[in-house]
Amino acid sequence: MHSLCWTSAGDLVGAVDRGGTELFQMYVTRSDERVEPLATSAGDAVQHLMSWNAASPNGRTLALSSNARQRTDMDIVLVDARTGAQRALLTAPA
Repeated sequence: MHSLCWTSAGDLVGAVDRGGTELFQMYVTRSDERVEPLATSAGDAVQHLMSWNAASPNGRTLALSSNARQRTDMDIVLVDARTGAQRALLTAPA
């Protein structure tokens, strides 16, 4: 476990890597204790990072960094906390 974030809806989001790869994937534990993938990639190929306060005040959106677009760049991505739909907010070589 790398980082945790509570949403105002009572969901707990965590960044987890497998085997020390540091390719963190986001999972959410819902208030009814179901665990669901939120921002993951096949083969854990993409790194997702977040801070403890990544959730919007209404709990509907999370702000993450992700290298899904280009493996050498970290973009700022907004993730729908219910559906996992992602929208790039800031992309650039960085």
